[in-house]
Amino acid sequence: MLALFFNKIFMKSKTIAKHLNISRCAVQNIIKKVKEDGTIENLPKIGHPRMNSERTVRSLIRDAKINPKKTAAELLKDWKSSLPTSISTVKRVQ
Repeated sequence: MLALFFNKIFMKSKTIAKHLNISRCAVQNIIKKVKEDGTIENLPKIGHPRMNSERTVRSLIRDAKINPKKTAAELLKDWKSSLPTSISTVKRVQ
């Protein structure tokens, strides 16, 4: 990226921003990201991926709204999830 090239020839962020017609903050963020990560690409996210899809979670929420007196155990029993799901998942989604 050009912002990195200009930074290597010791130009100030303000001057780089004027040359590239972008904000000074954007230039500083690019330079900071390269210094920390070594690249301007987005790095993979950390954490365990979700087991249930958004669609199945929405169906659980819809069922809970239709039948507000159902317990989490009853919702879990009625929920058509192909994956093993715990009661704590149902409580969190509810």
